[in-house]
Amino acid sequence: MVDSNQPDDSDPAHGPLPVSQGAGQQLRLPLAPGHELGLEDLAQGPHNLKALALIEGWPVAWPLPWAALWGPAACGKSALAQIWARHSGAKIWDLEALIAGSPSQRLGHCVLDLGASPGLPQAGEEPLFHLMNNLRAAGFSLLLVARQAPARWSVQLPDLASRLRAVLAVEIGEGDQAFLEQLLVALAAQYELEMRADARAYLIQRLPRQAAACLRLIQILAQQASVVTVPQARLALRALETGDG
Repeated sequence: MVDSNQPDDSDPAHGPLPVSQGAGQQLRLPLAPGHELGLEDLAQGPHNLKALALIEGWPVAWPLPWAALWGPAACGKSALAQIWARHSGAKIWDLEALIAGSPSQRLGHCVLDLGASPGLPQAGEEPLFHLMNNLRAAGFSLLLVARQAPARWSVQLPDLASRLRAVLAVEIGEGDQAFLEQLLVALAAQYELEMRADARAYLIQRLPRQAAACLRLIQILAQQASVVTVPQARLALRALETGDG
């Protein structure tokens, strides 16, 4: 089980989440100890508006008790799932816990986060099928989090494959340049880095348009110094490209 620090299933919250504030706000990530990310902390853009609506609209906006967030690494899907889990009182489980049968032993709203797995392994098919049945019968919801949409998973169990095709699956993309610039600034703040304006401009023009690359770059910079200059930005980009960081 993933340590989510969620409340017990006996005391879940109900009803839609409060609507987040408008687009263009500063993005903050839960990297500092004790910080809990909320919807109001997330910058909005075309890449994540549908995902925000899915989380904000639960349970009314969910046609079935199952839904999914999917997208590339570091796109924010797990952060949104954690927000939903705190609001709903859900437990967050990983593949190991699913295969061990842990979610079915303690029914309640839950998140199944597949992490870096490209899909559902065969050992998880029957446990997931039974979990979905049990949750629906008990009136609980399930949020799936994965790199690929559930309908694309290579599943051998026909009944589960049919069920996964019916899951409301919302993609989160990489984000545009404006979002990635916000992400870069927010990550620098969380890692207590002072990034000079010329260094930020240098990175924005050259950084791969991937959230995971942005995070890795900041981690590399954090190992160098507390103030980021253009020469340090150049070295960090080189390390990112070569994998030496």
